[in-house]
Amino acid sequence: MLTKDRISGLFFLAVSIAYGALAFDIRQMPFGAAEVFTPRTMPFGLSLLGIVVSTAIILRSPPGDKAASTPWASFAWHRVVLLALDMLVYAFLITRIGFMASTTLFLIIGYLILGERRPWILAVASLPVAVVFWLLLDQLLGIYLGPLLGHWGPDLSGGEG
Repeated sequence: MLTKDRISGLFFLAVSIAYGALAFDIRQMPFGAAEVFTPRTMPFGLSLLGIVVSTAIILRSPPGDKAASTPWASFAWHRVVLLALDMLVYAFLITRIGFMASTTLFLIIGYLILGERRPWILAVASLPVAVVFWLLLDQLLGIYLGPLLGHWGPDLSGGEG
């Protein structure tokens, strides 16, 4: 019997296999083909991990669980749509108002959609996450994120441009 868990496992398995197949399209530098870690290594590893996890989900889900009897109509689809719109707005705003402001706003709106209403929780759960991600990406990994406050603020990120 196809249950909700098995259907999601099959979907996850298909995505993992497709991701692994697409990893073959990643070009390798001629001098790095003999290296242990190449640009294909992580996609292959993630694909293999996804295949193992999805297979375990498919095999370990009970054949007649009660969760499968829950109709999809009772699912909060409006939240899914609102979160997808939140992601689109985030992608639009990140180059216009900067990484910190857009990420903080994205997280606050996401938490509001999910039902959190306490202002101090919204601030404590959003701003530190944006700062930590900025520190990791821009300062530690050297990935330039553009002006810290977008086009209207000073460039405090330390990057050139």
